[in-house]
Amino acid sequence: MIEQFARNLPGVPAECSDLLQSDLFGRAFDAVIAYGLMFHFPLNKQVAVIAKVSEHLLEGGKFLFNSSSEQGETVSEMNAVKVAHWSMSATQYAQTLHKHHLVLAREYADKQSGSYVYVAEKRVHPQKVCLQRGNRVDADGWKAHF
Repeated sequence: MIEQFARNLPGVPAECSDLLQSDLFGRAFDAVIAYGLMFHFPLNKQVAVIAKVSEHLLEGGKFLFNSSSEQGETVSEMNAVKVAHWSMSATQYAQTLHKHHLVLAREYADKQSGSYVYVAEKRVHPQKVCLQRGNRVDADGWKAHF
């Protein structure tokens, strides 16, 4: 896969490695897309991925990923292989993002994939804004808009 990428985009850095062990080329990014990735990690590793992405996003940078909006674990089958999927609730994702200086800017159901899409923005000094789903506010009193 890396060889094909290099043929298509010569000179663009690429690696095949454990995301949580990678230094992401020692760079900071304007955006990180993890579509089809997050829900393959158990919840504790999802938190680690969010922390890692936040470390490598520039101020104002965007992080897009998809999962579910409901907390849970499911097992599906793909090509006769059982695959586990994990998800936090939408509120848990918002709280976890916030703890890592990411503010949930947008979330929506992707009807085509059947998943839920989250778009967060890196803010080094996030403001206390009303992030509410109904009348709920997270445990720290921080609010964010859904």
